[in-house]
Amino acid sequence: MSDKLVEYQKAFLLLQLLAADQRQLSQGAANQALKGPARKLLALDPTTANRLRDALAVEGYLERTRVGRAVAYKLTARGVGLLLRLEQYPSGTLVPGRWINELLRAARDTSAARPPAAPVDSTPLLRE
Repeated sequence: MSDKLVEYQKAFLLLQLLAADQRQLSQGAANQALKGPARKLLALDPTTANRLRDALAVEGYLERTRVGRAVAYKLTARGVGLLLRLEQYPSGTLVPGRWINELLRAARDTSAARPPAAPVDSTPLLRE
């Protein structure tokens, strides 16, 4: 599997959580979306998705919780940062518009939280 495809898979899974209520989904609910375009274009089946989500959790991009036999994932602030750096698969049929709206909201929130850049002194330096 190419590195680019793995990046697209991660971006899809992170965006899926970003668009979810409270940015979290059970493993079962998350895997329900892996039909049609996600499976075909990204080669993303439940086993692959679970493995990638677990790897993202180990890296701190997701929180993984277990209640009994059920597993759930929640997107972390660090995961939002990664999502904003990754490219999405270039297909309009893969990602619903509301997911894109959530991504844009996250990007605006992130840029609004940054402190303004320090002013740059444009006075020319004098040489002696």
